[in-house]
Amino acid sequence: MNAPMTHKKFRKIMSTKGTKFNVEGQEFCGSPTVFVIGDGYVSSDHRSMNVGYMGNTKMDLYSFDMMGKMTTATIKFKNVIILN
Repeated sequence: MNAPMTHKKFRKIMSTKGTKFNVEGQEFCGSPTVFVIGDGYVSSDHRSMNVGYMGNTKMDLYSFDMMGKMTTATIKFKNVIILN
């Protein structure tokens, strides 16, 4: 039996460049969206967002469109599925 992953270990995984994951309920054209951790950002095939905050239970993301409008999102770690 494996021990449950600690918040600290999960946070480290979610901070590691190249980590691939998806989020429950996030789909594009019927397939789960795959996100990849970059150096200070998270990207998918469709969009990239900067990491504004990395906590033990969530990460907050932000980006700006061409007109300067800020978009924010929160990824709760309890909904994340690590793929690699």
